[in-house]
Amino acid sequence: MKKVFVASIVAALVLVGSMGAVQAWGPGGEPGFGCPGGRMADLLQPSPEQMSQWKEMRGKFRGEILPLRSQLVARHLELKALMIQPDADLEAIQTKQKEVIALRTQIQEKAMAHQLAFRQTLSPEQIQTWGTWRADRSCRAYGSGHGCHGKGSSHMGMGPGSGMDRGCWSW
Repeated sequence: MKKVFVASIVAALVLVGSMGAVQAWGPGGEPGFGCPGGRMADLLQPSPEQMSQWKEMRGKFRGEILPLRSQLVARHLELKALMIQPDADLEAIQTKQKEVIALRTQIQEKAMAHQLAFRQTLSPEQIQTWGTWRADRSCRAYGSGHGCHGKGSSHMGMGPGSGMDRGCWSW
């Protein structure tokens, strides 16, 4: 019974996660350009060729990341289930935590590779604009007082304006 319950929770979370990925597509079907507070396409003024490259890159990236995210959710739920079992083996808990960490590392490595590939499609001027935009997002994410020259929100948290809204490209 417990396995059926965990499996149904995993299935529901995978479905919700994939819906979130679909919502990240901005207006007009542009990948990741539906960010509140400004559109990256408006900032970078990409050529049609760049837009085509970005769409293809984003589709490939999503295809690689979504299965890893699903696995991460499943392993995280399994870890939670182990943690609440009074007779759970400590080694099993530690092994499951290592699996969670390994999946997070894989996702971060793929995200960095994606960002570097994206960067290679930019002109020097676009790289400068993109770098400024990224720095501003970091300031919003961590609030003022963290080396951001007074920029950023006055609160630390998640939500619009905090830089932690994952509906946008995280770079």
